[in-house]
Amino acid sequence: MSSPAQKFINEALGAFDLAVCGALVLQGVLCAQFARYAANGYHRTDLPFLRAWVAGLLVLTLGKNAYGVALIQVKNTTHYGNLPAALAAWESVQYDTNFFLNLVVTFYAQLFFCWRLWTLSRKLWLSLSMALLFVVALICGVFTVPSGGMRDPVRWNAANFSLYFVADSALCGSTIFFLLSRSDEAFRSTASTLHRIAAVTIQSAAPAALCALVVLASSQAAPNYYSGSAALAVTLVANNVLPLVYAFAALWTLNARRAIRDAMLREREGQAETLASGSRGEVSWRRSLTTRTGTDAHVV
Repeated sequence: MSSPAQKFINEALGAFDLAVCGALVLQGVLCAQFARYAANGYHRTDLPFLRAWVAGLLVLTLGKNAYGVALIQVKNTTHYGNLPAALAAWESVQYDTNFFLNLVVTFYAQLFFCWRLWTLSRKLWLSLSMALLFVVALICGVFTVPSGGMRDPVRWNAANFSLYFVADSALCGSTIFFLLSRSDEAFRSTASTLHRIAAVTIQSAAPAALCALVVLASSQAAPNYYSGSAALAVTLVANNVLPLVYAFAALWTLNARRAIRDAMLREREGQAETLASGSRGEVSWRRSLTTRTGTDAHVV
């Protein structure tokens, strides 16, 4: 076997196993987030379309990882000892489908953050602009699949993941801007809550943006899909786990609402205790505050 083919097997086909295993680990973390979402009762109190979106995310992530497991099972059993067949399978529609599923899950999670920006800013043009960037990134990503005729997909990878990184950064920055601009005009307790939401925004956006940056850098270091370089292995692993990172960021943002609300209630109760006691109105207000069970639909 030629040296380039051997390198491709070592770095690409072997890295694909690691990529699927890494995605399975993140799927386990995601399942915990789905369970937490249900335990918090959000599956009953959230808006119907948001509940449908969460259900769709569960189906997509499970389907993507089940498909990846099926691919490595075929590669490691059906094509075991038949390296030419394993190499030929890399250009088959089965592997193309896996790459396409990565794009779909990523785009599906990104739509949630565009909707979240709209709920906070109420500026439709801004949310649609961000969504348009993600649509263009999705189109660029389609041209990077191995059998799409792109033997040198460096430019398309650069366009795809550059847009991911730029759009993520712009989306996060816009969200924080509107949160902080509101906090300047809000009461102290409300401003504190907005600051907590801003912190959650940064913490949820950073991993996905960093992962997209890693894929961008490694994909530019690999000349093409058949280079057999270590950069190609990094690209495959990071690209396969990126959709799960986006999905985790979205679910973690949704599940952070209860912690933010509880912190807000504790802060208000602490402020109430510093006031003069004995006022019937104050006692009534504190009692209603501690028994409050309102919805968290807009605390995102």
